[in-house]
Amino acid sequence: MQSEKLAIIALVIIIAGALSVYLVSSNSDYIYENLFGKPDIGHSNDIIEYGDNVDLHYIGRYASNNSIFDSSYNDTTTMTGGSPLKVFVTLNNSEISSMSGYTNVIEGFAEGLIDLKENESKIIGPILPEKAYGIKPVVGDNLDLTDLIGVTQIYEIVNIIENAEMPEELIPYFGMDNTNIYVLKEDWHFIGEVLDITSIYLSWGNSSVVTKINDTKLWMYTTPTNEVGEYFTWRYLDIISGSEITFPESTSIITDMDKNSIIVSNEPELNSIINVSYGGFYFMDYVIQNITEDTINASFSDPSTGDVQYMNFEKQQLIMRNETQNITMDIPEEYLEIILQQLRMSLDNFDLSLDKLAGESLIFEVEIIKIYKNSQEES
Repeated sequence: MQSEKLAIIALVIIIAGALSVYLVSSNSDYIYENLFGKPDIGHSNDIIEYGDNVDLHYIGRYASNNSIFDSSYNDTTTMTGGSPLKVFVTLNNSEISSMSGYTNVIEGFAEGLIDLKENESKIIGPILPEKAYGIKPVVGDNLDLTDLIGVTQIYEIVNIIENAEMPEELIPYFGMDNTNIYVLKEDWHFIGEVLDITSIYLSWGNSSVVTKINDTKLWMYTTPTNEVGEYFTWRYLDIISGSEITFPESTSIITDMDKNSIIVSNEPELNSIINVSYGGFYFMDYVIQNITEDTINASFSDPSTGDVQYMNFEKQQLIMRNETQNITMDIPEEYLEIILQQLRMSLDNFDLSLDKLAGESLIFEVEIIKIYKNSQEES
């Protein structure tokens, strides 16, 4: 059931994953966080204001012991060498510089640059975690994905398992090293709730009702929206692969139904298409090659490599009307941080983070090399 739960939030992960690739490819290993708020932009010609682009050198230190965690200098003792960091000074997380190569920085860093002049140096900080790289999540914290997904989804962190094995299905993405696992619980369900995207039967939206809940599961009862003998388009979430399966249009039919079970029979034609998608993002069209009494065999040809993959689909599926569904899922910290990155960028005052600098108060020694004003960009 873990794959099922991962698939439910796959769209958020994909969006955040694309964002993560962009962030980690910027000029600094650490100073890449997008920020909150929309300050006014001034127009002075000789001091840094919001909206300016700035070339600067920096040394980043932990406030707790003054040790260095990052720097743009090659030699921090003599403060020489290295390449200046190119900073776009903004507190608006959606605002991007019109000058190529300039990146946003953490909120406290950006605020500390205001009113500085070229060739001026300053010590910025201590910057508290709320305006730096965030606060590490703990048991009891909530993650509200409602605004990102468009329906109510609030997860509570109910356990943190340290030094656990990486889930097998995520090894290709995050490697085999042990990690910390965060156990998230779906914290929005109630008895009588009509399930929508949490139902695995995508053809029958709003057809499953919650009848019971405990700490780890809910019980649901499904009443399909199609009558026995009525053809419809069958879509469902495969709980093993976490993929969405869509059969050819109007080729599936309920052949039998009683109070305990439903039988869906699939009757597609040869050479028609069964679509398999992952998180509503990656689509694979399988062409039906052979149909037996029990199985539909189909193939997918990768357009980039020409490789052919085969998959078997059930011709007839038995669905129990009374079913349980897990409401907890195990998420490795590498996966959770992608979600947290998206929430920090999308929500004001969201501070949870699994960045390696999360929870730390920081100090930056900065030297301003060059200021580029908005008026200069436009001329």
